[in-house]
Amino acid sequence: MTKGVKQFGLGLCVCAAVFAANRWAQVPLSGSIAIHWGQAICFFSLLVFGPRVAMPAAFAAGLGLMLTGGHQFLPVLAVIELGLIWVLFRRSVPLVAGALLFWLLIGLPLYWLLARGGAAISSHDLHVQLLITALNGTFNAGLASGFYLLLVALRIPFFTNDSKAYPLFRQVFGLIVN
Repeated sequence: MTKGVKQFGLGLCVCAAVFAANRWAQVPLSGSIAIHWGQAICFFSLLVFGPRVAMPAAFAAGLGLMLTGGHQFLPVLAVIELGLIWVLFRRSVPLVAGALLFWLLIGLPLYWLLARGGAAISSHDLHVQLLITALNGTFNAGLASGFYLLLVALRIPFFTNDSKAYPLFRQVFGLIVN
């Protein structure tokens, strides 16, 4: 099997997981306000596998959000978000800081413009949606970064480019002592 076929298969699996997470695995907070987990999987796949796997996953995440009652522009906004955060990350901006910069400078104004032009929604509801979407994006970037750093700290060979596997006791001890 070639590397391209493996990446395509991996990308399909990540897309399915992201879509399912955004469509059915939400944590409701109050009313229509919920935490969506799909974008965290996208950010994690961006850190581990790169943009070839993460970009289609971001589109699937936006599609899942769109089908849960969101706006029709969410798949494109998710791809733009992931792409610009990847560019910032490649320029040594931490993932969470990149997500925060994206939402403050580009994401919130773009979401507001697209939502005001597309749907009849009250100003109050739109502001709540803007805030929740930006917080979800930033929270998911932090969640993915933290999970990735945890896996690196545990010295799991796949994430550290280390060919030597460490016993679980040594990994936990190293995590506690370091």
